[in-house]
Amino acid sequence: MEWGELIDTFWEATSMVPFLFAAFLLVEWIEKKGQEKFARALRKTRNAGPVIGSALGCIPQCGFSAASANLYAVGLVTPGTLLAVFISTSDEAILVMMANPAGIPVIGKLILCKIVIGILAGYLVDFWNKKYPLGKPKRIEQLCENCHDEEESIFRAALEHTVKIYAFLLILMLGLEVLMELGGAELVNRLASGTELWQPFVTAAIGLIPSCLPSVVLAELFLQGAISFGAVTAGLIAGAGVGVAVLFRSNPDKKENIKIVAILYGTGVIFGILIQLFF
Repeated sequence: MEWGELIDTFWEATSMVPFLFAAFLLVEWIEKKGQEKFARALRKTRNAGPVIGSALGCIPQCGFSAASANLYAVGLVTPGTLLAVFISTSDEAILVMMANPAGIPVIGKLILCKIVIGILAGYLVDFWNKKYPLGKPKRIEQLCENCHDEEESIFRAALEHTVKIYAFLLILMLGLEVLMELGGAELVNRLASGTELWQPFVTAAIGLIPSCLPSVVLAELFLQGAISFGAVTAGLIAGAGVGVAVLFRSNPDKKENIKIVAILYGTGVIFGILIQLFF
């Protein structure tokens, strides 16, 4: 791996720090000072969660997906809102398309598809969750149990959480970068460039890899004509950047996390196939 790639990975991980710190700071503030105020505000905006989440997620970066995973882990956002953010998350793939004249005509269509699908899936998941909960009810205190003193500054506590998650993400992203360098990128190319009918199944699975690298590979394959628009959409719907990794790191209920990932993958496959068939 070249120094330039290491530096890019370092800055990619570092760019998420403000989002992570803001999310943890909010959690700490609510836990110690603002639970009643935030509970009232949450009740007023909870029904709009998937819309807000999908709109924020479409901004080209991974920070919102990481922050939303932390907020979900303590019950501050609904599973539908989390899915809406994950589905609409637009990372480097959008920037890659913007840099290529062939990709510019489809950027608007791609972002619109991801936003609309994020909103629809978000409301469906929240409706389903009311009858058949994905996991146990969460408490905001569970993020901070046994991890810092009651008298500790909320800024220091938020910084401690942020540093831990940042270190975890940096190690993970460097490891994935090495794997891609050792042949992972070539393997992704071969898998994704198969029969068009099966492409959404493969690209959605590739999108689940917790990194921004797969989305770049999928965007390049689409621009080269190796995969269809439905296939790249499937991959980018399932691709939540590092959000999935943060979810597994922050939320202790692994079965619940697996359900969320399964829904994310299924949404990518289903809508990828529908787009291939009808658009």
